[in-house]
Amino acid sequence: MADIVNSFIGQLPARIHQFEEASKQDDPKALEILASRMKGEGSMYGFKTLTATAELLETSLVGNPLSPTRPKVGELVQLCMQIRSASISN
Repeated sequence: MADIVNSFIGQLPARIHQFEEASKQDDPKALEILASRMKGEGSMYGFKTLTATAELLETSLVGNPLSPTRPKVGELVQLCMQIRSASISN
């Protein structure tokens, strides 16, 4: 299981890039899909805070314009960076 979790953590920089690109392109549907995936994977690998943050982003994107969700995208990106940094220091 540790190998799978480490693989997930190793993929976080690419995921961060996907979130940032979708946000720059003002693509709420892509962000909603990315958030849904992150929510599921975060839950599967035991990252409760990541799961909750992704769920909040996903919920906020349903039927809403993108601009109010940008801070939530930023929160999720920051959390991913923290998880990645913590794994590197261990």
